Amino acid sequence: MSKDEKIRLCGGTFFTLILEARRPRLSVRQHYMGETDGLSEPETLVGLAKIVVPDFKAPSKTMMKTIKGNTYDFKSCKNKGGTYFPFGNKNALKAFDNRIRSEYGYVLNEMTLFCDSFIHMKDSTKKDETLIKALIEIIDSDDSIPSDQLFYVNKDGTAVCKDRLVVEKEICFQSFLLGVFHFAIMRKEPASIGKYTYERWCPSKSGGQRGYEGNVGEHVKHKISLSYVSPVESIDAEVIDLIEEEKTEEKTETKTDVNAKPQMTFNFNVTGNNNSFYNHVNTVNNYYGDKKDGQ
Repeated sequence: MSKDEKIRLCGGTFFTLILEARRPRLSVRQHYMGETDGLSEPETLVGLAKIVVPDFKAPSKTMMKTIKGNTYDFKSCKNKGGTYFPFGNKNALKAFDNRIRSEYGYVLNEMTLFCDSFIHMKDSTKKDETLIKALIEIIDSDDSIPSDQLFYVNKDGTAVCKDRLVVEKEICFQSFLLGVFHFAIMRKEPASIGKYTYERWCPSKSGGQRGYEGNVGEHVKHKISLSYVSPVESIDAEVIDLIEEEKTEEKTETKTDVNAKPQMTFNFNVTGNNNSFYNHVNTVNNYYGDKKDGQ
């Protein structure tokens, strides 16, 4: 893929690739019978929105028609999800960016939970590897991203520059997705920067449903070894506060008390053949001239 094709990584193009990596879906017949798999495009985008805003409210059934429209507009790079989704909300994005920089472990766990729910991983289809390669190729091809641009793709929360990212051979799957997702939705350019890319991947079908026909990722030839992190259960804020209080108490107990009585050291000279030794002594009483404690 040449550098002059105006291929762009943004929220919409990231989401388009995520959809291609979803877990297997139920058949049309199963949906007709009333079953649901929770993997629809709106539900998947709601899952991503919860990574940005952990207390994001899922839509009610009466809102689903509007949400479907907002989802399509986000995917096709017409806008950043309308007023419902948080991808165009400055306050939400600022808070998300702060969490990436100061509470990375918590946000990574949210991405890990998302992947467990939505992404097809760790099997012979290699959808996860294809997704990573696709993201690497689009980042490499996007000449609007400078070579020194940082991506928070390491599982310890540290960042790597674009030049290093596109040649990485050992990658943590969930943290890589998180770092690329963070960059994509934090871009200040309008959503329309990805429209050309979307049109290339999902050509018009004369009003019919537009499916993905791209082959992005196939040009990444170097071998990539993927690792994964496991999700942990969420910890309530009250539990976290309790843990912090216990840590504070432990630190306080270990500090030296300046008012405490000085420690006394005793040297014993033991003679004779029948001596007893005690491994532990709780109390030692001192007698000076038959008086206890020198009194």
